[in-house]
Amino acid sequence: MEVMKQLMLIALFIISLLSASAQAEDSSSIVKKLRSQGYSIKYIEDEVSIVELATALKEEKEDLYYLNLADYIEMLKRWNRHVKTFTNLEGEYVYTESPADPYLSYEYIPALPLNDREPQRRLASIFAPENTLVEENNLDYTELSARKYTFFAHVTVSQGNFVEEVNSSTLENQQNSPLTIGVGSHIRFSPTLAVASSVYLSKLNASTIDNSEIDQSELTIKDEVGGNLYLEYKMLDSGYSIYGGIDYEEFTTLNLDEIIEGSSNIIDTNREKIIYATAGLSFFKKIVLPTAIKISASPVISSNTDFSGLKYMLYMNQKLSSNTWYHLLIKHHQLEQVDRAVSITRYGFGVGVTF
Repeated sequence: MEVMKQLMLIALFIISLLSASAQAEDSSSIVKKLRSQGYSIKYIEDEVSIVELATALKEEKEDLYYLNLADYIEMLKRWNRHVKTFTNLEGEYVYTESPADPYLSYEYIPALPLNDREPQRRLASIFAPENTLVEENNLDYTELSARKYTFFAHVTVSQGNFVEEVNSSTLENQQNSPLTIGVGSHIRFSPTLAVASSVYLSKLNASTIDNSEIDQSELTIKDEVGGNLYLEYKMLDSGYSIYGGIDYEEFTTLNLDEIIEGSSNIIDTNREKIIYATAGLSFFKKIVLPTAIKISASPVISSNTDFSGLKYMLYMNQKLSSNTWYHLLIKHHQLEQVDRAVSITRYGFGVGVTF
C-alpha cells in the first residue's frame, strides 16, 4: 500500500512537470507569435519594480527621452493590465511599447501569458535594501491623474516684415523687436486633457520706409501685446496632441494705403485689435535634443478695423536641460480689407525656462 502511494506521488509529480513544461512552451509560442507581429514584449527575470523597469527602458530607448518618467510609468501600467503587482515584476511578460492604437479601447490588446509563479510577497526596492516599499497592486489606471501645473517664461528677439498692397501697388517696412517677454502655464487635468495659456509683450522698433517724399518724423510704434487660451487633448501613448482655443493680438499697422493712394504723405499708425480661433497640432521627437514642434492655423473672428484672413504659426523648441530650452518661430498673417491686403511675416528666436 505504501509503495502504491509513493508511485502515485511520483506520477502526479511527473504530470505536473509535463503540464508546466507544456504551459511554458505554450506561453513561449504565444509571445513569439506576438513579437513576430511587431509587439514589443519583455520577459522580466529579476525582481524589479515598475519604476526600475521604466528607468532602464528610458535609458535604452532614445525615442522615450522626451517622456516624463512618471508618464511612462503610467503608460506601462495601462498597457499591462494582467500584472498583479507593480512592486515585483519577476516572472512577468510585459509590453514595453504601446500595444494598441490610441483610438482603440484597451480590451482589444492581445492577452499576454500570466505569471504562473506563486506571487512573491517580498517587495522589490528601488532605494537602499533596508527600505521597504508598500505593495502597489494593479488598479484601474483609466482614472484621472492628479493635477499637474507647469509654468514657464521666455525672452525672444524677432524681425517682422510687413508688405501692404493697394490696387496692385505695394510698400514694405519692418517692425523689429529687440525684446519680447512672455509667461504662461500648462495645467494638466488628466493624462489626456490640459489647459494652456500664455501672454506676451513685445517692444517694437520700426524701420524707415525708403521713400524721401514721405514724412516719417512722427513715426512711433506702440508695443505689441497678445495672449491665448487653449484646450489640449493628448493622444494616449504617443507624442501627438491636438489643441484649440482663442488668440488675441494688439499690434500696429501703418497707413500705407493712404500713402499708396496719394491722400497723405505723412506716416501714421493704426492700432489693430484682433481675436482669432486657433486649431493646432503638436508633436515630440528627439532631433539630437528632445524637440517639440507645433503648427497652427487661426482665422480672424473679430477685428476692430474689419480685417479678415488667417494667421499661421510654426513653432519649435528644444530642451537644453530639464527646465531650460530655446525656441524658433515663424508667424505669418495674411489679412484683408476692402481693396487692401496686409502680409506680415515674423521670425523669432529665444530662450525659456520652466518652473
